[in-house]
Amino acid sequence: MEKIFKLAVIVILLAVGYSFGRPYLEGLFEEVDSLGAGGAGSCSRSIERARDNFADKMAKVTPPVQVERWNSDLAMARGRLGRARAACECPGEGCDAGRSALDALERLMTTWDDAIQRDKAPPLNGARGLERVDELVREARSKGA
Repeated sequence: MEKIFKLAVIVILLAVGYSFGRPYLEGLFEEVDSLGAGGAGSCSRSIERARDNFADKMAKVTPPVQVERWNSDLAMARGRLGRARAACECPGEGCDAGRSALDALERLMTTWDDAIQRDKAPPLNGARGLERVDELVREARSKGA
């Protein structure tokens, strides 16, 4: 019986460690990647990372929304958006399209934040907003960003 209890404790500790450690490590590795990222494609890759991060945050929103948690998640998402903006400060049509994708993502973030801060249900057009960002990223990539 004692062995089963020890095994259960180990499994619980591993699960907790995974659930908290994985996002931290992913963020850490993305930071390292972004330091070395440059040249063709870094703009579109940075936008995709910011988009995927915000999509994950959107998926976690369920009523009743914990506003403090949302604010923390949104701050992280906005940080990734800022890093993507820095990666898209390049000249050319591709980076112009990339900045358009970032503007669309920022509008989506603001729309969701406004709804959550006003204690309303998240907008139903979240998937459409993400699709629009994806379209703009594909356009940016096709133009060399």
